[in-house]
Amino acid sequence: MALRDEYGGKLLRLKGIAEVHGQSLPVALHAIHHVFHPAQALPHLEGWRGTQLVLILRDCDAAAIGASW
Repeated sequence: MALRDEYGGKLLRLKGIAEVHGQSLPVALHAIHHVFHPAQALPHLEGWRGTQLVLILRDCDAAAIGASW
């Protein structure tokens, strides 16, 4: 994972819901520092589309991170 490799030491927290190509259900994403927990399917959100992430990082340029996506 590029995010973990590039910013893992500065990543305090990642939380979100993501639509994943090839998956019928959206998944919940959670990470703390370099530790990314397995994605969990969210059956109660069937039909939900899009991706929403919240990243909390220390000493990072938000514009550079946004541009990397």
